[in-house]
Amino acid sequence: MAKIGKRSQPGNRQGSERFEPLIISTNETILRDKLTAILYYAIDVLGGNAGLVALWNEKKRLFIEKVSYGLDSHDIDQLRPLLQEAIPDLTNSKQSFGRISQLVPDAQALTTTQNKYDPIIAASLEIDQKMIGLLFVLRPYSAEPFRQSDQRLLSVFAFLLSASIHNTLLVHQLAEERYKVDAILKMSSDGVMNIDPKCHILSFNTNMERLTGWKKDEVVGRYCFDVLKIFDSKGVNLCQTRCPIAGGAEGFCSFDGVIISKDGQKVDVAMSYLLVRLSTGELLTAVVNIQDISRLRRTEDLRSMLLAAVSHELRTPISIIKAYASTLTRPDAHWDEKTIRDKLQAIEEESDHLSGMVSKLLYTSLLETGEFSLNKLLLDLPKEAQKMAKRFTGKTGIHKIETDFPPDFPPVFADPEKIEEVLTNLIENSIKFSPEGGTVTIKGEVSDNNVLVTVADEGIGIPLRDHEYVFDRFYRVEDGSARPVKGTGLGLYICKILIEAHSGRIWVDSELGKGTRLTFSLPIQTNN
Repeated sequence: MAKIGKRSQPGNRQGSERFEPLIISTNETILRDKLTAILYYAIDVLGGNAGLVALWNEKKRLFIEKVSYGLDSHDIDQLRPLLQEAIPDLTNSKQSFGRISQLVPDAQALTTTQNKYDPIIAASLEIDQKMIGLLFVLRPYSAEPFRQSDQRLLSVFAFLLSASIHNTLLVHQLAEERYKVDAILKMSSDGVMNIDPKCHILSFNTNMERLTGWKKDEVVGRYCFDVLKIFDSKGVNLCQTRCPIAGGAEGFCSFDGVIISKDGQKVDVAMSYLLVRLSTGELLTAVVNIQDISRLRRTEDLRSMLLAAVSHELRTPISIIKAYASTLTRPDAHWDEKTIRDKLQAIEEESDHLSGMVSKLLYTSLLETGEFSLNKLLLDLPKEAQKMAKRFTGKTGIHKIETDFPPDFPPVFADPEKIEEVLTNLIENSIKFSPEGGTVTIKGEVSDNNVLVTVADEGIGIPLRDHEYVFDRFYRVEDGSARPVKGTGLGLYICKILIEAHSGRIWVDSELGKGTRLTFSLPIQTNN
């Protein structure tokens, strides 16, 4: 056999394509076991005593030993220089059935603690005609060199090794693609679920949980129509009349509807279906995208909502003022002084109420523009909370207002008037959502460089799907009977603007039927 003295360039082959970049994880126990078993049989069938499988590592531009048999770490260290130079060329040679001592000038036989190896045979591992690794087998120094028939036999084992590696790569790719898809579904702002041909739910992303109130573990395997209960605006069950799966639809289709969440809430949604069918018409899979269009509906109806809210809130005081004024101005009536005074007092009270609502609307518009200033002073929040608790205790007969602050609670620099307004709105909200009474607690705590103030109630709670909207302008949460709670929907919106103006945050934590916790944070800082 001709000697090979020129180093083979990694990544290039004579008469073949460039090495395909490949990095196989060394943690693939199953793959390692398969490769070891195939290598063992190859050594046994070819009458060898040792062997090794090496895989190409594109990042390091080297062949890296993957599995070996009959060789210890010292033996592999001796083989490694040949592994990067002569053995890759040996796999391309038609006369590659010789000895290590013939591969390169001055090469010696491989001497180990137990044996002395010299005859060597090698084959390349390939996927789609691209080299991904090497397989070689060694015989003892005194053994006969390998023959042409041995090379053909070795190529069979090389094929088995390549197939095992290829299958492992496909499994890795499928796992990676599934991970990517799962990540996309989790990050999607819409609800996404996968349905099988029999309408069983296969997957259910995080936003589907938020949208429906159901947990993934509760719905996977159940019928989709039992979970979603889709209706149109007239109350017609769309699962029975317009189901794309049962109707044989293919490709994309969509429609709007209303789903009923786990807690009985109605959610306006846009349903988009992707249905993949076989040539026989049988459904392969269905992916359903569900978008919460409640915000869009509110945006479209904002003008009418404002008109309805203002009309509802203003109708009573206006009616009272008009009725009392008409009564007092009747020419045929003669009122005594007490009657006149009582009716005028009622007119004054309703006028104040009317003025307060109009002022609140105007104040909201002012806050939106950001054209307001904060008069920050050193504020004792526990004292402020106690003052608010005392004030509201006198207003409600069925609620108990308590405060809970640690003795070393730090003061903050804030606008007393604005913080009083925030606390007022939060307490009023807690009372409003506790129609059966109970305890409302104003609690303070310190977290890092912030103070946290929480107003907690034991009321009806707020559905999970409403959490992201409760601080929106004019948004009013419905109670368990789907009746809007009285109010204009501006209180929490104002709280959000005022707290953020103080460089703080405000958020809600609530569970339907178990009460609500509204918390805001304010930074602990010195007066600048």
